[in-house]
Amino acid sequence: MKLTDIEKDLPVLNRWLRAREQKEEFRDKKERKYDRGIEQLQKAVDEKGNLRFKNIKLASATTSDPGTSSTTYVDIPQMEIPVTLASGIALILCQIPIHFSAGTGSLAASIRIVRDGTTQVGPEARQDFTALSIVNTLFIAGLDLSIPPGSYTYKAQWRVVLGTTPTIVSYSTNRQMLLVELG
Repeated sequence: MKLTDIEKDLPVLNRWLRAREQKEEFRDKKERKYDRGIEQLQKAVDEKGNLRFKNIKLASATTSDPGTSSTTYVDIPQMEIPVTLASGIALILCQIPIHFSAGTGSLAASIRIVRDGTTQVGPEARQDFTALSIVNTLFIAGLDLSIPPGSYTYKAQWRVVLGTTPTIVSYSTNRQMLLVELG
């Protein structure tokens, strides 16, 4: 092999080496993020595997039968928890008994939990209804991981998914939202 052949291959070799370095940097960054998440989860349990609770907050309803016809997510009245977190792990549970007070055709509603109004925590919960006035309880759980310590507001939101001129109503004052800080 001649020196000129090696010189021609140098740019290709340099690109290959840089790509390999970038791949290793990305993998290292991903592993560090994963390791931080594991460390936080390990702080959330004691040596026997029991969960450690730091903060327990409960939002309970005082107004009866609020409702919405919105097809985009809107806040559920009184399902809001402001909290200051230190650990970076929050478990949020929410139960909302709802029914359709109006609407025709296929009826469905969904709820979700958000942090600071925009960041969805966990999946949404959807319920299809077969008739008006049948109460179904929607339950949702969200685990908010790896958030920096600070002050946040968690809210439950709801929306109508299916139906012609539908209105969903939360039954009585039985809705609740619970936040537990782990770690």
